[in-house]
Amino acid sequence: MGLPATAILLHAVGQELAQQGRLDAALVHYSEALERMPPAHPHIASVRSALGELLARQGRHREAAEQLEEALRLMAGAVSPSHPFTAFTLAALATALQPLERYTEAVDAWSRALPVLERRLGAWSPRALAAHLALGRLYAAVGDPESALPHIERVLASANFGLGDARLLGLAQLTLGQIANLQGRPADALARFRRALGELDPHLSPGDPDLLLLLHDYGRTLHRAGDHEAALEVFTRSLAGHLAAGSAETPAAATIHNALGQVYYSLGRFAQALERYHQSFDIRQRHLGPRHPQTVTARFNWGTAMRQLGDLFGLAEMEAAAEDLEEILGADHPQVLATRAWLR
Repeated sequence: MGLPATAILLHAVGQELAQQGRLDAALVHYSEALERMPPAHPHIASVRSALGELLARQGRHREAAEQLEEALRLMAGAVSPSHPFTAFTLAALATALQPLERYTEAVDAWSRALPVLERRLGAWSPRALAAHLALGRLYAAVGDPESALPHIERVLASANFGLGDARLLGLAQLTLGQIANLQGRPADALARFRRALGELDPHLSPGDPDLLLLLHDYGRTLHRAGDHEAALEVFTRSLAGHLAAGSAETPAAATIHNALGQVYYSLGRFAQALERYHQSFDIRQRHLGPRHPQTVTARFNWGTAMRQLGDLFGLAEMEAAAEDLEEILGADHPQVLATRAWLR
């Protein structure tokens, strides 16, 4: 068997392994396929695209984007821009670009992929609806709700035809809740989050990232609305989800510890607040470093709890953390101004 034929077989085996969730083994096969293929081989773009998707699944987004961008470059002139494979690769690229905060490029990739998916697969196809949802969520994340709404409404409209699945519909409701928060409508946000939870809860595992995101935003909104007991229940459930997902020692879990500290503080349970702030600090210091704004904020927060408990060092800790934040972020940063307000 010649080198190109062997490479194609390696690619096929890699695809099967990836479908089975054996990502490391699939990576070996894709990499070997690339090594065996001549640079101008017609299948090399397909292998790079598959490799990029796999790297993104492993959280290696920068490497994924590089492979997918190279795949698109190789397709230019060889594969029609209106071919579904081009759209699939663009969608994979957009997904890889978002964690890198390359939002403008991600919007462009989704916007190029979406009309192809609608035209070639159907306007109400699962892939087209998923692209609408992704583009809507991306617009909402960058603070452009007007551009987000038509895409989210398209997903919700699919329920009228029995087409949208629970995950898509739940995430659409979550996005509308986030938009409502951006627009200062907390009551509407809470209603949307409850509907999202109703859609997602029966279908997602406790540690699913989308469910954890929903619980975070729902808990924050409850806390801001003054429903601290309900917020405590939601954040406690979120922390259990992180434990189930094996992410209890990550910065995302540290954010939940900090949020629990804030809720306990609002309830006047300062010793418990202090404990949560310390847990948040420990995780953030390990993962983000002692000079990261989130780490310093945890120090400031535990100072507030210490002060309430009558510890004279609480105010000193708050002042030291506020000075560090000002040095890191600048005197006019909103977070610095907020901490200074606590010291008055």
